[in-house]
Amino acid sequence: MNKILLVCYSFPPNPGVGGRRWAKFAKYLVKASHYVEVINAKLSTDDTSTWNKDAQLLHESNNVHSLPTRYPEIIKKTPDTYFQKIQYRLSLEYLKIKVKGNMYDKSSLWHLNLVPFVVDKLNEGFDTIICTAAPFHYLSQISTLKKQFPNVNFIADFRDPWANNSISYGITDLNP
Repeated sequence: MNKILLVCYSFPPNPGVGGRRWAKFAKYLVKASHYVEVINAKLSTDDTSTWNKDAQLLHESNNVHSLPTRYPEIIKKTPDTYFQKIQYRLSLEYLKIKVKGNMYDKSSLWHLNLVPFVVDKLNEGFDTIICTAAPFHYLSQISTLKKQFPNVNFIADFRDPWANNSISYGITDLNP
């Protein structure tokens, strides 16, 4: 029996289509007698996924772990008030200092919570880790663990071939 650790930012109950494919894959991996645990982003929304039923088995066995992203909420929306615009600009400056690469990548600060949690899980004997993206930033952080865990299979799933599109993921809507 394989022990698989799946890292999927948007895995249900998070809304959106990003976790759909892996919710279905994870369900069938469990049915095929693989042990699967999932790490997803803990989002600050009450919306739920259309694919909760596919992830139900994992949730019932407490195998879904939601970790805070540390990404500023104000950056995820267009600011309306003067105070929000100031907050947005300050958050942008913070991200410029803290993030190497695309500061609009919602997972750019997630590694601060994610990597230590993944290390703990890999020490529990997981033999495969699957990371699915977008967002992409956390993939580079997880890949650095390969040296520490050479016997673990690391799989990166780039599910969005159009990710280098400048209008993807609402980037053009993020400017105030």
